[in-house]
Amino acid sequence: MKKQKRMKTVVTMVALAVLLLVVVPVALALPFSDVPAGYWAFAAIDRISNLHITVGCGGGRFCPEQNVTRAQMAGFINNLTKAWNNTNEPYIFSVDNQNDGTTFSGDGIVARSFDRNGLEGISYGAAWADNGVWGETNSPASNEAAVYGLSTSTATGVIGSSTGGRGGYFEGAAGQPDVVLGGGVDDDGNLWSDPAQTGSDIVLFSNDEVHVHLDENNDEDGNFNVYGGDGTAALNLSEAGELNLGSSVNLQVDDSLDGAVRAWNGNSASLWAISNHDVIADLDNNNDGNGCFVVHDSFNTWIWWSCEAKGPTSTGPSAMAVPTSSGLRETYATGSTELWLEDAGSASLAEGKATVQFDALYAEMVNLDAGYQVFLTPVSDQPVLLFVSSKTSASFEVQGVTLDGSPAAASFDYRIVAKRLGYEGVRLDTVERSQTVGATVDIPAEPSQPDEDTPTGPIIPIVTTGDEQR
Repeated sequence: MKKQKRMKTVVTMVALAVLLLVVVPVALALPFSDVPAGYWAFAAIDRISNLHITVGCGGGRFCPEQNVTRAQMAGFINNLTKAWNNTNEPYIFSVDNQNDGTTFSGDGIVARSFDRNGLEGISYGAAWADNGVWGETNSPASNEAAVYGLSTSTATGVIGSSTGGRGGYFEGAAGQPDVVLGGGVDDDGNLWSDPAQTGSDIVLFSNDEVHVHLDENNDEDGNFNVYGGDGTAALNLSEAGELNLGSSVNLQVDDSLDGAVRAWNGNSASLWAISNHDVIADLDNNNDGNGCFVVHDSFNTWIWWSCEAKGPTSTGPSAMAVPTSSGLRETYATGSTELWLEDAGSASLAEGKATVQFDALYAEMVNLDAGYQVFLTPVSDQPVLLFVSSKTSASFEVQGVTLDGSPAAASFDYRIVAKRLGYEGVRLDTVERSQTVGATVDIPAEPSQPDEDTPTGPIIPIVTTGDEQR
């Protein structure tokens, strides 16, 4: 009876080892002196020795025929649960359920838990391949995965987090997506920051470029949209390259580089501003009284600017392009040492006298009390002498006589020149471009030199009749 009980215990121990372990024949040195290479349980004993599940019975022996007590069994199981801390073997046990050619054999491992993790993988290795959990599949189906996470409630299917590195790392094959969002027929891919955190941002970093392909399926209907908090589109970019803005755009880089809109495409790119109504440049939105609209040449030198305090200034001649039968021709503005505003008209003498009233709107633009000048040209079939006999802030009087001293009855043309209101003291003012942005601005210019076909002269406003093609 005692011998039968002993045999039953040995069988139980070996059966437990077989159930817990996959027998992997490995030609290693004998772990114990009493376990010869031909012993029927040699491979199992050798493996659990390598995994430090057993250390034998002492003296370099395993004692394969001895009984196992409850305390010794507790030691085996305790060592088994710590065996993953050993690096001699890549796994403790494996499950290999493969398709036998006729049917699927089911799941390899199903781990269920209540209020804890169903399956927890921990790795203490230092190499990149030492993974806590590794999933691998050779299925050709795109909707199957090496690791699959499913939530049947409001919980998250898969969560990846890290206390010192990446929270997740995804790498697809060359030419294939690294991450696919959305799996249904009409299921959009959505990328959210944490909806439970009101200050949670989405940040994109790249060591090179960031590409957004608007029409991967080539249905010619791709758009890139940015929506505001009220759900309205603040920005829309179509695959054709059309950019529509809901209200406004704020351009801000940092304190060392102003916000910029650039057209860079070799040496010949143009930048167009097209509107069905107004195009407005607010030169002083912060109300500091120091805003200018500036045009640079190819060397970042100011060639034309308009500051809110004075209006347009140019380093070259001011010109207008006027259409003619021989094409557009430039006309040039006359310069002045002071800020004059002119008005012109015609009048007629009655008994040698005429009083000319100032146009009401013109009188609002100038300071007539600061003095003004009147230039007269008679229109007559005989010689006439004209002179200004008096001036007021509302009118001026002209008198005229013939050569014999008789009062003239001729008509005349006049030109009035008066100083603009508020600029009476301006005369040959010093150009101080650096007050606003600087004589030159440190903005990267690309290209640095203009194309030989690109004009570098002054800005020329185009005056058209409406018949020209733009």
